[in-house]
Amino acid sequence: MANPLSRREVLRFGAYTTVGGVLTPGISLAQAIVTDTRGITARDLQLNVGGTMIPAYDARPEKPGRYPIVVAISGFTGLSEHHKDVVRRFAHAGYYAIAPELYHREGGMQGKTFPEMGKIAGGVTRKQYLGDIAAAADPSRRWARSRAA
Repeated sequence: MANPLSRREVLRFGAYTTVGGVLTPGISLAQAIVTDTRGITARDLQLNVGGTMIPAYDARPEKPGRYPIVVAISGFTGLSEHHKDVVRRFAHAGYYAIAPELYHREGGMQGKTFPEMGKIAGGVTRKQYLGDIAAAADPSRRWARSRAA
């Protein structure tokens, strides 16, 4: 089935969504959902990627066992509280979930303007993205747990 929207229409609707979110931060924050950690273990940690430590957040059910792994890609805004909440939701659904901070080497995305974020994202290579994602899926690369949530 073909996409009923043209590329131009997708960009236009994406821009409307972005502008709407920027113009209504009070409403967006008021409706934020925070998934609790009852029944799961959630924590900030560091991943070793070729000798560079990058932040990540993971969560899994408290009950010992083998769980399918989900690597949650944080997207353009980096590893935010929203993305940590997504990881906790996967853990409640029975997965081991982890989200790496894909823009750590570049200083992260938090507090940046959209043009700054675009420049940062455009400068990250495919090799770096894939290396960070592979490290997130590899349990032997998880180090220096900083805190349990």
